[in-house]
Amino acid sequence: MKSPLTLGRQGAGILLILVSLTAPADTQVPLPSTMRFCGLVCFELSLAKGHYQAVADGKITSVWEVESFTPNSVIFHRTDANGATAVLRGSMAGDLSRVVNGEAEWLKPNRVRAPFQLS
Repeated sequence: MKSPLTLGRQGAGILLILVSLTAPADTQVPLPSTMRFCGLVCFELSLAKGHYQAVADGKITSVWEVESFTPNSVIFHRTDANGATAVLRGSMAGDLSRVVNGEAEWLKPNRVRAPFQLS
């Protein structure tokens, strides 16, 4: 995080202090090894070779490709074993512990939007 401090003088000896803080909003956050997704149902996602997988009964039921994982932008591209696809978007809570304002945009089989939680 940058925090440059600029000091200067203006007028009759008045000291001006300008502080510029750049929030780490675009800084990539390390991917957790597991996450819990809750939409219509809840299940665990596990990190495998740079993407997430949902597994049930020993079979991969969905694959989640990570497009963005920063404080201001969390984006996953989900493909389910049955061919359904969705783009999931949200942002991280201030403590980086969960995704807030999560919205799934289903593209196949039907175009539908629905909220979700991810922690």
